[in-house]
Amino acid sequence: MIYHAYENGFRTLGRQTLLEPIEWTQDGWFKAMGGKLSTPIAKPTSSVGNQSGMALSDDFSHNRFGNQWCFHNPGPIDMARVSFANTQLILEASGQSPADSSPITCVAVDRSYQVEISLSLSAEAEAGLLLFYNHKAFVGFGADGKVLKSFQYAEEQQWARMGMPVRDIRLRLINDNHVVTYEYSVDKGKSWQRHPTRMEVSGMNHNVFGGFLSLKIAIYCAGKGKVILSNFSYRAI
Repeated sequence: MIYHAYENGFRTLGRQTLLEPIEWTQDGWFKAMGGKLSTPIAKPTSSVGNQSGMALSDDFSHNRFGNQWCFHNPGPIDMARVSFANTQLILEASGQSPADSSPITCVAVDRSYQVEISLSLSAEAEAGLLLFYNHKAFVGFGADGKVLKSFQYAEEQQWARMGMPVRDIRLRLINDNHVVTYEYSVDKGKSWQRHPTRMEVSGMNHNVFGGFLSLKIAIYCAGKGKVILSNFSYRAI
């Protein structure tokens, strides 16, 4: 039998698929076998060499939209904002901030993980890395070539702005059991600085904001111009 359910304590991961073994009775009905919910139930034996899952790190050498990436609440022309060249993803700006821009998103599959992305800004573009539930519920940070901004529950924390007069920056976001830490590098990842603000995101789930969604990794580009994305990395921690 197939169910969907939320993992207790990790509703941010969204609804997950559960399997329960059954047996067929002599009169042609099935009977749920049940089991102790506090312990794993053995899954059906798979074929030798069968593998599941997919690596989420992306060098943008191929278009993985539809498999890994998608726009949140996409409009009819949002895919026209995306192009690929030289192992880079070019994302055209939309909106004025993450609150009205349609970001590209990737489903997080682990309780704790670390993601990184390199950004190269053009014109008056602003771009950044988020954990995104919907336009009313997101956290993260981004750069506009002048300052580094941070966002808490869909609002920019203007008091936390940091001078950052660079147009090439690498961002790192660490989600450790719902505690989120931001780090940034202006020398292509050789050295890192920790952002002074941290977030707790366990409340960003369907019970609070509705929609039956999950808290996804997201990259936004707002303002005017575009951002060139390269070397997206994801690893469980």
